[in-house]
Amino acid sequence: MFLFFIIPIVFTSENYQIPSYFGSKEMDFLLRNSILNGNLSSFYWHPSISKNENSSKFYLGYKNAIFEIDQENRSKIIAGSPTGKAGFRDGDSKSSLFNNIKSVIYFSKNDTLAKQEQTKQTIILKNNETDCLSVDFSNYTLCLDLISDPVDPYRIKDVYQEYQVSQEEYSEYLYIVDSGNHCIRQIDLQRKITKTIAGICGQSGFKDGLFGMNLFNEPDQMGIDVLGNIFVNDFKNHFIRMITLDRYVYTLISGSCRQDLRYSDIQYDKLNLKRVICLKKWIKTSGKPSDHLVVQNYNICTQHIIDCQ
Repeated sequence: MFLFFIIPIVFTSENYQIPSYFGSKEMDFLLRNSILNGNLSSFYWHPSISKNENSSKFYLGYKNAIFEIDQENRSKIIAGSPTGKAGFRDGDSKSSLFNNIKSVIYFSKNDTLAKQEQTKQTIILKNNETDCLSVDFSNYTLCLDLISDPVDPYRIKDVYQEYQVSQEEYSEYLYIVDSGNHCIRQIDLQRKITKTIAGICGQSGFKDGLFGMNLFNEPDQMGIDVLGNIFVNDFKNHFIRMITLDRYVYTLISGSCRQDLRYSDIQYDKLNLKRVICLKKWIKTSGKPSDHLVVQNYNICTQHIIDCQ
């Protein structure tokens, strides 16, 4: 039986920072080749608060516990320690333990939206025709800009083929950045089970690869796209790490993510969540961030992406 109680909560932008870009990669990001071939993901960047838009419930990571907060501001602990005890334990969500929660995301996996995302076509619209802003998959070819380079970010648009499925299936999860344990955790809200999905809890490091070998070092905030790919700011390693659906971890080069200016902020009290866009093919394979090493269509391009063919 859960105990409900009132806690005063004010959501603020303190310590909330979205991924930044620097140097010449600001220009590289907006080059035509990057936009059309970079496999874009766009999502909101989350600190330790997230909202279920369907139920209007909030989920808050606070003092090593996960709180569920209803519309009357009543809260109950659904995972972690009621006393704030730090530790690590997977399994039943009520008895699971965390160590310094830095980010929480509510994610409802919608198979219809996921399948629709697979049909996405990223296009660049003409700058001088406002009518083209409402194009769809059936008529977008009439509005294509085939010349501009760099690209105006407001003219980048995603169009989708219609996709019909017989039945929609939903699965509800919370994703948690467990910073003190150097790992990423998941709570299945229907089964009430906590498990680790990336990193080795209790071990810091910097390593890509499959689950069981990949490592993080004090990750903090994150975002998740409609397919379920997770993007994590690996704070002590100074990179954005990408966790794919098969729990493989890649490192994106510095500058692969930036604010997505096409979307408005989401406001929670004094906190404005910002939209982030990442180029999923800007994968770091070796060298330092300044090396600009990028994998583009399986051809390794060094120097700037402008040199890639």
